[in-house]
Formats: sequence, structure tokens, C-alpha cells
Amino acid sequence: MRVYGFRTGWGFGASTDFDGPNWNMQPQKPLDLIASYAQQDLDELDSLEADALRERQLNTARIRRRLAREPERHSRFEFDRARAQRDLVSMEDHNHLMEQCTVGQLREAMYLMGRSMVKRRILEVPNDVLHLSIDELKAIAEGRGPEGVPELVRERKAEREERARLRPPAILGQEPAPEVEYGSNPDEPSNSGLDGNIIRGTAASRGRATGPARLVLPGAQMRRIRRGDILVAENIGPDWTPVMPLLGGIVLDGGAVSQHAALVAREYRIPAVILTGNATTSILDGQTITVDGDSGIVELDV
Repeated sequence: MRVYGFRTGWGFGASTDFDGPNWNMQPQKPLDLIASYAQQDLDELDSLEADALRERQLNTARIRRRLAREPERHSRFEFDRARAQRDLVSMEDHNHLMEQCTVGQLREAMYLMGRSMVKRRILEVPNDVLHLSIDELKAIAEGRGPEGVPELVRERKAEREERARLRPPAILGQEPAPEVEYGSNPDEPSNSGLDGNIIRGTAASRGRATGPARLVLPGAQMRRIRRGDILVAENIGPDWTPVMPLLGGIVLDGGAVSQHAALVAREYRIPAVILTGNATTSILDGQTITVDGDSGIVELDV
């Protein structure tokens, strides 16, 4: 906790907003993670990771032998391989240092200030501090803050809730050309979505797995993950890496074959289908589904 307690969020994306508590503020998150692993065969998980490393080393040696007589291609392979390893480290450092620790420390500082203000009967709950500006907080600290802070906070809460219900227009400015579909994703297959008891998407990691769906929506509390569960979400980011070795499969509404979830799924050899468009609204929590990471489809048990 001293090293990683500033991690924020659990589930969707990197959770870099200030709404979600970090691990120091809500230690139940890492405790649930530990509990998930405590229920597993850790020796088996270690062997899976060792097998993946061995396969990667064998494949690397095989490619090197194949390119031994082609120095130009061999050199390009080694350069790209080293660059990929280096860039992956940079990406993970970015996620941890910028999106987790930095925001997590700021979030915790705000929480501690809010807790102090609750003790002084200035606020009703610690998170109310998020509805005050830096200038207002400075003024309160100096004893010259605004009167009626709880009432001010309630007004701003109501305004935030009202704005959250607003829906932006589909476009701003000039209408797009007819042949351009607004919001289209070039990676998304044109036939994605629900088709009978099949959901079509894009193959992101090969393999096939059947298991219970664990539906996780943005902002929802982290669910206890059990070995073989198939994660169904709109999208996932670095927050989910610790539990990914336990998953039997991954199904996402969005995503990209080059983003974090797909890369780690391939590393752990977890079948994954992404860019389904509507998996989270078509699959029930606990429903038995089959992920086919070779053909890019999800079969629903009806």
C-alpha cells in the first residue's frame, strides 16, 4: 500500500477522474484482489506464466533461425522487437505515474482536506470538498471562507446532476458528407452487434472459452472475479491487469486491437472479442457465453 496505495479506480479505463477513491481511501479494493487470488491455484497460475514465457522465447528463437540468412530482415526484426519492449515499458510507466499515482495523490489530498472540514462541521461528508474551488478552499483555510458552505455544496451538486442529464447533439457545425458516418470506427466491422444468439465483433486474441459472464459497467463496484469468468465491459484499461490472468475470456463493446486490453489478453492467451458495439446490453450477468477469439464472435447460451 505504501508503493501502490495511490492507484485510483477499479474497472473501466484508467479511472483518472476525481470521483473514484484510491486504494488508501478504500483498501477493500486490493483486499478483494488478494481474495480473488487466494481462491485460486497459485502454482497453476505461475506455470501458465512460465509456459507463456517459454513459448515466447521459442518463437523468438525460431524467427531468428529463419532470418539468419537474411541480415536486413533479421536486423529489422531485432530493432522492432526491442522497440516494442521499450515502448511497452514507457506505456505502463505512463499509466502508473501519470494516470494513477498523480491523480491518486491529488484525490487523496482532497479527501483528507474534506475529512478535516467534516470534523470542523464545515462539510457534511468528505467528498463534498470536490464541489469547492481552490480559491474557496484557501479562503476557508484562512478563516474567511464563504458562509453556508453545506447549502452551497448542495446547490452545486444539484447543478452537476442536472448537467449530467444533458445529451450533446450528434454533431456541431456543418453536417458531415453523406458518405461519412458520424462516430464510425474504422476498426469496427460493419456487421458487428447482436445477430440471433450470436454477437459479432473483432477478434483481438485467439482461442475459445466458455464461462459465466461478469458484467461490469463504468462506475460500478468491482466484482469478485473467479477463475474462468468472462469479463464483459464497455472497455477496460490498466486497472484490470492484476485480475486478467484469472479471466477465461474478454468481451468489449469498444476497444482496439492495439490497445492495452488486447495486448495483455494475447500475452496471457485469453480469448478476446472487441468492438461488439452492444455486448453489455445484450449479455446478462452470470449468463453462460462462449468467446471465439479466432472468428471474432460471442455465442450466447439461451
